Amino acid sequence: MQPGMTPTEMVRSALDYEDPRRETVLAELKTRLGARPFALWFEDKVRLEIAGEQLLIAVGSPFLLNCINKQ
Repeated sequence: MQPGMTPTEMVRSALDYEDPRRETVLAELKTRLGARPFALWFEDKVRLEIAGEQLLIAVGSPFLLNCINKQ
């Protein structure tokens, strides 16, 4: 881990599990990225929130955010 990049615990909201669109979004990400990259960057590592027409993706560390942004 790089200096200054302290991971934080992911706190999952009720919406994260209850929104029926969540599984659809995750399946689409897996299809577009491929199984291995999806598992590496997203599976059990992000929190999704759907607000109207926006998809918000929360990550647990600045390092993961940086890696996802580069992809």
